[in-house]
Amino acid sequence: MTEETTQLIQKHFLENPRNAPQGTLPVMDNEIAVLEAFWPHLDEHYRQFLREFGGGIINNKDIYGLRLAPLMTEADDVISLTNLFREERWPGSDTMLVLNVDPFGNPTGLRKDGKVWILDHDEEASQCLALNLEQYIREWALRVDPIPDNDYGREPWPENWRDIPPDQRT
Repeated sequence: MTEETTQLIQKHFLENPRNAPQGTLPVMDNEIAVLEAFWPHLDEHYRQFLREFGGGIINNKDIYGLRLAPLMTEADDVISLTNLFREERWPGSDTMLVLNVDPFGNPTGLRKDGKVWILDHDEEASQCLALNLEQYIREWALRVDPIPDNDYGREPWPENWRDIPPDQRT
């Protein structure tokens, strides 16, 4: 992430201490290694975010990591949040690390290539929101850059996905 983005996140946490992560910072490499054992595709943007901040809430966007802000109650960390959606076998959840859940219950996360996707159960499709975590944070969380009209990608889900019991979805 650029120095400007890092400073904007720091400023946000200083102005909104309840959104800041709790616990010891920086996050140590051995803690990040535990996450890498679960998700070996950590890109440099998320690794830097984890190391410097651990997690937190940026405006209305939770960014789960290895540290949580007091108001983050969906899960204990990014691993347990991801596992919640994998256990329910949401289409696409097995190919991403879930970073947050929108107010409608849709998970948003990082794919192996570092792109940020949302799994939208109303649209019955996966939609790419940003090409990397920094872009997602700047556009969707900090709102310092406009959200582009670009279509970065959309993948429809199987037609009958709602009819398949969660334990039988692939």
